[in-house]
Amino acid sequence: MKIQGGYVLIARQYDQSAIAQAPPLVQIMFLWLLRHANHSDRRCFNRVIKRGQCFTSYNQIQEGVSWMVGYRKMKPTKYQCENAMKWLRKATMVATQKTTRGFIVTICNYDRYQGQKNYKRTTNATTETTRAPQSTDTINKHYKHLNIETNKERALSKFQKPSAQAVSEYAESIGFQLDGRRFVDFYEAKGWLVGKNKM
Repeated sequence: MKIQGGYVLIARQYDQSAIAQAPPLVQIMFLWLLRHANHSDRRCFNRVIKRGQCFTSYNQIQEGVSWMVGYRKMKPTKYQCENAMKWLRKATMVATQKTTRGFIVTICNYDRYQGQKNYKRTTNATTETTRAPQSTDTINKHYKHLNIETNKERALSKFQKPSAQAVSEYAESIGFQLDGRRFVDFYEAKGWLVGKNKM
């Protein structure tokens, strides 16, 4: 089943670019703009929005980069978004053009970074794997077998109720004074439960 909505490419050079050192809002906003840029020319409000362009407003950007803290929705202020956009313009990552209903953001070098043909391949055949595929069964069967045996052993060695005398003798052996009869009566009344778990 194919993934709906298409995709964007993020070059590994991103880590060496200026934006990798930018504040988090700038990075998130750039990735949001990249995801919302047209992959082909399209008409919007009697204008042609070209490939690599996005028609938006600060309200849309604020909603797009918002996040949840528990049940509360947090979003950056318009001022923060304007500053992030100024940073992107100054770094020549985007260019903006105002319109009456918002503005058009042009992602600079969109065709270069979003064209698959511009990326070097490490091998001639891209279908070759670089590592051996991992087996689907990652559980060591030997240990799995041992684990089953220990579970069976546990089931066989069920809890046996101690006698009052055995409890008293054990308490004395560890230097603890305890009335064995009261101990047995107490846990007998609780159905030999510790909390909700059986002994």
